[in-house]
Amino acid sequence: DEIGLCRRPTGGRAIFHGNELTYSVIMPKTIMGKNELYEGIHQSFSSAFNTLGLKTELTQRSSDFVKFNKSAEALSCFSASAKSEVTVNGKKFIGSAQRIYENTILQHGSIMLSEDYLKLMHYANLPAEIKLQTEKLMREKTYHWNLETTNLSLEKLTKSLTLHFINSFQISESTLFDLSLINKNLSILECV
Repeated sequence: DEIGLCRRPTGGRAIFHGNELTYSVIMPKTIMGKNELYEGIHQSFSSAFNTLGLKTELTQRSSDFVKFNKSAEALSCFSASAKSEVTVNGKKFIGSAQRIYENTILQHGSIMLSEDYLKLMHYANLPAEIKLQTEKLMREKTYHWNLETTNLSLEKLTKSLTLHFINSFQISESTLFDLSLINKNLSILECV
């Protein structure tokens, strides 16, 4: 298989990038704190999805990561949720991570639009029994929104998320540094 491997600057657990929407936000940390930014981005995305007819909520507390990190399911980013992440029926829908540089916060994440995330198990160096168990847990804990079952295009979804982001953070479109569809699976939004 000719798939690329990358290590995110935020670290974290593994994810197979396939049919999804990926976002990045870069912001000076003088504008707001990391927790406020994390929750604010997720609240804006949750609001957008609710407007589009998908009932989402933010998690109220984090998983027990000390216990979780010792389990087989710890491989996948989508197997546990941090506080304020977007879920659907208790299943993680948007996985995000942050890294703070001197004066800047980077936050990026993935919005699941297919079951491609399960392909991770094909590449995991685990015994077959553990792979099956982990895949089952991933299915139980991850939500994906298949756009083919809606009347939404990826462009309409991207526009809605962008507009909710702009309105939530009360920024003007001229503040946006870059907004472009890289391909049908990826969108990057950087705010300076």
